[in-house]
Amino acid sequence: MTHQIGDVEAAVASPTPIASSKANRTRTEADERRQKVEVTKLALKALARDAHYTDAEIQAGIAFSDRKSRRTNPPGRFVDKKFYASEYTTATKSSVPTRRWPYPQLLAARTAGHCAEIHQADDVSNVRRVCLALDRLIRNEIVADVEKLLNKGIKARLARSVAVA
Repeated sequence: MTHQIGDVEAAVASPTPIASSKANRTRTEADERRQKVEVTKLALKALARDAHYTDAEIQAGIAFSDRKSRRTNPPGRFVDKKFYASEYTTATKSSVPTRRWPYPQLLAARTAGHCAEIHQADDVSNVRRVCLALDRLIRNEIVADVEKLLNKGIKARLARSVAVA
């Protein structure tokens, strides 16, 4: 079948493709989800700062959430089908990959303690709480409930911030 020049130009100029494929829809949906997660992270940062979390705890909580949900992977390399993490912390140093268990460092690099140590956050429970709040915001839970979750332990964080200042 031959196409006329006008038909091709119209197809190129039209905003919708000639044949809508499942791959294009999936890519668009994934981009929309990714964008929603980024906007949600910005909202979480504002909520967490209002609840007196440190920037290190917020960054570690976001990194932990991303790694836990497989949105990102920890940096490292595969050698002979074994994963070696490039971030060395107490969690990754204690686990050596073997042929029988090739991923202990990959799993260790996805823990809250590892993310807290990488971002130099003092309190791992606050890192877990920020991660949980982000996961709840992504699932479209009520913001008041997330604020209530983030406000747990606010007196201790206020006392710590006053002692540091």
